[in-house]
Amino acid sequence: MRKPEKVRFELRTNQNLSRQNLQRAYESLSVEEPEIVNDIPVIGAFIRGLKHIVRKCIRWYVMPAWGKQKDYNQIVANMAEDYDRMHTLLMEENDILRSHIEQLQLQVTQLNAKLGMRSIFELNSDKKPRIIQLVSSLNFGDAVGNDALAIKHMVEGAGYATAIFTFAVHPKIKEENVYNIDLLPELTEDDIIIYHYASEDGFQG
Repeated sequence: MRKPEKVRFELRTNQNLSRQNLQRAYESLSVEEPEIVNDIPVIGAFIRGLKHIVRKCIRWYVMPAWGKQKDYNQIVANMAEDYDRMHTLLMEENDILRSHIEQLQLQVTQLNAKLGMRSIFELNSDKKPRIIQLVSSLNFGDAVGNDALAIKHMVEGAGYATAIFTFAVHPKIKEENVYNIDLLPELTEDDIIIYHYASEDGFQG
């Protein structure tokens, strides 16, 4: 399956080409009678007059088809403009739907995180104190991040309900029970809070 960005780029490119063709169609829309010109000395005026006579004689036969062709050209140009307008509206609607989908995906992710925390904290049958770690950012491979993850693994092995709450998580960290600080549950007197202080700490102030 192609990436949405590539599909959108191709749609925009084709739309621009369609608009260029539409502009050329409007430029060639009107079909006019060519001017009769003949500069041959002496007989030039006679030839021009003869052509005018011939044109008038066949006009009754040609003009109906000529008029139909002009009408057809106008209809085709109008249809192309209608399709271009509908295409633009569909792309705008697609952008709106894409934004809604991204918001729904974020809400689903947050809901799953809340359900995960409920299974950790609220359904704790042993009623042991919760151990909550706070760190401004959980970075990959640094001392603070390594300590926080090591503590989490240790207390999980001891059977405690635990989680890490942070402002940011490095993409390489695929650890479970690591949540954004916005999902921090209401704390109680029984909770054990481990606060990892670091420079430029987001919890300060």
